[in-house]
Amino acid sequence: MSNIWTVPQPTTHMRQLCRELGPEYIIRELDLERVIYRDFGNGYNVEISAANTSSKRKPVNLYLWRGEDRKIGSRLRVPQDSIHEEVERLRAFTETILPEDFDEHGFFSRDLYEKNHAGSAEKR
Repeated sequence: MSNIWTVPQPTTHMRQLCRELGPEYIIRELDLERVIYRDFGNGYNVEISAANTSSKRKPVNLYLWRGEDRKIGSRLRVPQDSIHEEVERLRAFTETILPEDFDEHGFFSRDLYEKNHAGSAEKR
């Protein structure tokens, strides 16, 4: 019996999904959850949440981060077969971010869902 603070091991499906996404993706523990993670190497990274499942049909959530502690935005309910495309859109988006896109408190002030991202996963 596990307690509420025990993070489940990755499912077979999650390990397979991570392998299919490519070598730049890893499985790690964040906020008491197993997630698939990719560091873009430019100060930004993406967390793929809700992927520790046995279902290939369950959508996932993508969270774009600046460093380890500043969430920039999210894409919710992304179909698993669209993860790679959506992550690449987010990676490309990070290349357009400028210092003036952050307010005086360090919060991101641009719309993550600009016109160049039209047609991607729904905004929530």
